Amino acid sequence: MAAQNDAAAFCEVVQRQVYAMLGEAEPLSTPATRDEQMLLALHRAAQGCAARGRRLVLVVDGLDEDRGVTAGPDGHSIAGLLPRVPPHGMRILVAGRCRTCRSTIT
Repeated sequence: MAAQNDAAAFCEVVQRQVYAMLGEAEPLSTPATRDEQMLLALHRAAQGCAARGRRLVLVVDGLDEDRGVTAGPDGHSIAGLLPRVPPHGMRILVAGRCRTCRSTIT
């Protein structure tokens, strides 16, 4: 959705979904704690999936629309929030459109 294509919106939505999956109330967060809380929730969810013999897969679509890449010195990208080494066998699938060839890249 318009105005929901930055790191703050990404964290808010992913955190809400992960806490729902964990069956827990979503904690209050601030801009200072938002990123860390989302990563901790992903870690716990991936750990829970692995304990049940499953794998957590995070699908990030529309990365080409990320405003954080060009939003200025305080901006940071959604891709920059993703764990470099996904925990507990977690997989991250990222997709976006190539602006030059106008096709989808995954």
